[in-house]
Amino acid sequence: MYSIHNILFVYWLALCSNNAFSAQSDSIYYYDAVNKIEYHLPGAIEDTLKINDAVEGYYGSMGNVSIFDLELPLPLGNDSMFTGHELAENDFDMLSYPIRAVARINAYYDPGGYGCSAVLIDDNFLLTSGHCILREGKRDIWPDSVVIRFAFNDSAVPYSIGEGISKEYFIFQKWAKWGGYDGDFALLKLPYSIGNYIGWLGYGFSEIDTFYYNSVFHRFSYPGTYGFDFIDMYYSYGTFKSYNGILLASGNRKIPGESGSGFFETDNERFTVYGGLTLQDGAPKISRDQFYTIQEIINANPAEPYAEKEIELFVYPNPTSDYLYIRPLFKFNKIISLNIQTVTGQEIYLSEEEKIYGGDKIILNVSGLNAGLYFLKTIIDNNSYLNQVIITN
Repeated sequence: MYSIHNILFVYWLALCSNNAFSAQSDSIYYYDAVNKIEYHLPGAIEDTLKINDAVEGYYGSMGNVSIFDLELPLPLGNDSMFTGHELAENDFDMLSYPIRAVARINAYYDPGGYGCSAVLIDDNFLLTSGHCILREGKRDIWPDSVVIRFAFNDSAVPYSIGEGISKEYFIFQKWAKWGGYDGDFALLKLPYSIGNYIGWLGYGFSEIDTFYYNSVFHRFSYPGTYGFDFIDMYYSYGTFKSYNGILLASGNRKIPGESGSGFFETDNERFTVYGGLTLQDGAPKISRDQFYTIQEIINANPAEPYAEKEIELFVYPNPTSDYLYIRPLFKFNKIISLNIQTVTGQEIYLSEEEKIYGGDKIILNVSGLNAGLYFLKTIIDNNSYLNQVIITN
């Protein structure tokens, strides 16, 4: 298992070992939410001779690949270059690739939270917007955790996929320090492998502007306002009409919740993300230096096989005064029971045994308990897990 110090050393070693490259990229802020430690890392060494490059994606062991329209949509009017929002489930199997590699994410802070979209670009890494993790105007406040719900739709996560939690974040300095929209990207590291099962999209860059004006791009997202409610996945496709040196313009209004949704190009065999939506009505493209830095980070942080990872639980909110939510990480088909004890060991709640699947959420009403410290004991297949819970009035 990699410790954070091992990861940082391997990352630094990778940056120093490739003498074929000749330019330094934008640096990276890394945050470990478990230990609440922030690191400032150098960017990768980039190949200045290349004007485009890409890393291939992977369909995953689930198979079942969707087919996309490769022709540009008819003129849409109102200066728009992308189609309107259509429910993804109307045109696609929600368990097909690459739809199942798209995620709704929720970053949890103390207090509050923030919702965005994201896409898996490697076995254990998602790409989203930097401002989904470090908010504009509050770039010194990191989230305690980010809950990731793959293929979330109609208020639910598919049982066969489940969800996960990230507590390790990588953000480009251009956004983290200066708020530059062309650096508004973040990588979320998952604690173990999921991409080998559901697949991931490739990622790439191109410095040929006409590529963005003449190619068809697709995106899946979770709009949350202006008539949308952040509980369904939506799809749109089209192309870009201009680039001002910072953002690509499509003529479409960006809706809160869509931030972080990656736009990808495909020939229905390979699927490659080239950028994502930001706070503005535009989209930053992955630059050459960002591409090589993303590649180095991913290469230095290999995924741990799912089978080797101990069961982890996400218990929130904590403290709480009314409801307590218990979610397991990723895929489960387990027998679970819960009990709550006082600090003296008195058992005041015991649940019946039940079967739980990936994506299920157990809700406990604790509003009747007196304020104080309690212990939540979760038993999964005869293994016990203990969490401290604080109840407030």
